Amino acid sequence: MAGIAEGSTTRRPILQLRGLRKSFGALEVLKGVSLDVHQGEVISIVGVSGSGKSTLLRCVNLLEIPTAGEVIFMGQRVPYEKANGGLFSSGRALSALRAEIGMVFQQFNLWPHKSVLHNVIEAPMTVRGLSRSEATEQAEALLESIGLVEKRNEFPARLSGGQQQRVAIVRALAMKPKLMLFDEATSSLDPELVGEVLELMAQLARGGMTMMVVTHEIQFARQVSDRTIFIDQGLIEEEGPSREVLSNPKSERTKRFLDRVLHVEIAAQPA
Repeated sequence: MAGIAEGSTTRRPILQLRGLRKSFGALEVLKGVSLDVHQGEVISIVGVSGSGKSTLLRCVNLLEIPTAGEVIFMGQRVPYEKANGGLFSSGRALSALRAEIGMVFQQFNLWPHKSVLHNVIEAPMTVRGLSRSEATEQAEALLESIGLVEKRNEFPARLSGGQQQRVAIVRALAMKPKLMLFDEATSSLDPELVGEVLELMAQLARGGMTMMVVTHEIQFARQVSDRTIFIDQGLIEEEGPSREVLSNPKSERTKRFLDRVLHVEIAAQPA
């Protein structure tokens, strides 16, 4: 998949989270998470539903504004303003951060009234200032690389779920982000479509893209990610090299989680 990701494997921090907390009313979902993400690293984030995985990811690009703590991206602290008892980020800071961080959601979030091509070229034109011809050339090259250039004039409703999610990934890549976030990117797909999306993500990882991936796909985490983080009740319970954490976890909570997940995977396999 040459040309999709041109990340570096240089190991330097690209993102630092320091004491990150997030509450929704009286419910504290994140309870002080600190984490470094290095350039070219792929991190898988696993845990039970409600443990804070998606909230953590959404705090990275400020879709959720942290209640406390710091987000440091590319060596710069993302500025917050205190107001009404909470922390808020300025519009300029938000725009600057999100221009460099791509995100792919569980639901594809493509604009249904725009063609595949227009879904991909909109942000590079609006945010990056590319001309229509430049954005179109780039978009067609990206779509060609995932085998969907012939779908450029189709509307999302005419694509399969796997095709829509691959277009959503390409739409994020068109901004040439420094970090990609994946929030359960395969959860809403039929089982036979999961593989094509995971393969694209694996190709991005091999190309050096820095990635944080909230996932329930344990085999993907084991085989593709450099590091796996197990979050439990809003805290990092265990982290380390993926093969080590997922094959020989030290925490009893991690062991119980993996036993349940692997039992479900085995039960789901065809006889």
